[in-house]
Amino acid sequence: MTFGAKLKYYRERKNFKQEYIAHKLGMTQPNYSLIENDKQQPSINQLQKIAQLLEVSTDILLSPTSVIEEKSVHESGISQQLLLLKDEIIKTKQELIEAKNLVIENQQKIIQDLEQKIILFQSNYSSPTYSV
Repeated sequence: MTFGAKLKYYRERKNFKQEYIAHKLGMTQPNYSLIENDKQQPSINQLQKIAQLLEVSTDILLSPTSVIEEKSVHESGISQQLLLLKDEIIKTKQELIEAKNLVIENQQKIIQDLEQKIILFQSNYSSPTYSV
């Protein structure tokens, strides 16, 4: 896949128009079109800006491999990140459950303590019975 074809692929993947990229690069759309059609090469600064806008590395844009190969590598990296996030979520969930259980235990102890104090209070201050 040519450099220009990669630019077009990644631009369309982001739903950007040539005009948008050209504007961000400070050039006209026809000049940017020359780059996508492999009739002109961007400067290093333009290449870096393009890569940043398309959220892809300059290495991927300049490498001789196709975007489909790069996509699968990218997706496998995302899969790894998702698995790590899943593990973190599970760990966090377990920690939250443990914290919730501690709160419940503390609340039960407080309730028992209050119940004992109420019983004690009632027994100490119960109204005396008078006989006539």
